Amino acid sequence: MQHEKLAEFNRNYGHCIVPHGYDHDKSLGEWVNKQRSNYRNNKIRQHRKDLLNEIGFVWTVERATNTNDELWHQQMKKLVEFKRTNGHCMVPRRNKEDKSLGKWVHAQRRHHKN
Repeated sequence: MQHEKLAEFNRNYGHCIVPHGYDHDKSLGEWVNKQRSNYRNNKIRQHRKDLLNEIGFVWTVERATNTNDELWHQQMKKLVEFKRTNGHCMVPRRNKEDKSLGKWVHAQRRHHKN
């Protein structure tokens, strides 16, 4: 059941990084966290691991540990929402709705290029 919820989350948001305290379904966030814990402790069965890998499960997630990381994750959440609304990630550099998001996306592309 949770696997199907995660697959749906992935279809909606384009990733499987469900926050532990996910507001829309706290049980899903807790379940995802438990899968990562089981993976770290070698307590996950191979067939379950294979099922999660098939939908793009992310086994290790970097935690926001400082202000810059927190800001990066905030912008990433905005980008996910932008994609969900618009169907793409081509945020204009001078995005009228959210200038900081347009600048952030531009900076990410520049960092990737370098």
